[in-house]
Amino acid sequence: MDKLATGIVRKTFGIKGELTVVTLSGENEHLLKLKYVFIEKQDVFLKYSVEWVKEHGKNLILKLEGVDTKEKGQAFVGNTLWVNREDACPIGENEYYYSDLYRCRVFLNDALMGKIKGIFSGGSVDILEVENINGHIVMVPMSRHFVKKIDIADQKIILTEESSNL
Repeated sequence: MDKLATGIVRKTFGIKGELTVVTLSGENEHLLKLKYVFIEKQDVFLKYSVEWVKEHGKNLILKLEGVDTKEKGQAFVGNTLWVNREDACPIGENEYYYSDLYRCRVFLNDALMGKIKGIFSGGSVDILEVENINGHIVMVPMSRHFVKKIDIADQKIILTEESSNL
């Protein structure tokens, strides 16, 4: 089952176990329809039925079945909220889930350069942390100047010739 991280439980809300969730995408609409979610705790995905979800400012308030006290809710604070891919935020053209980018190999021309080690939000442009075949780290801005093509189906990121100077 392909899961995607969609939010972080930041704190409890009220005394009945509700959870305040900050979404990772900044979009809430798709999360308002959830029937269940997964909470990652110590590298294990635990499935919880959703009683209800509502917007609260930019965040969400989430009520999970069986979590009915503030103390029970407190156990979820700091954990990542995961959903199945089909329940995740829809993406548009030239948008990618980070998890898909992590599966990609990075090429310069036709030569394998390395693999994705990390992805950072750099404000106006995300930054790919690439571990090259020599074990060195290269930071590549995800802009058309440096990234020629991203092919999720073939798990390839092809860099431009300008990237050879990084």
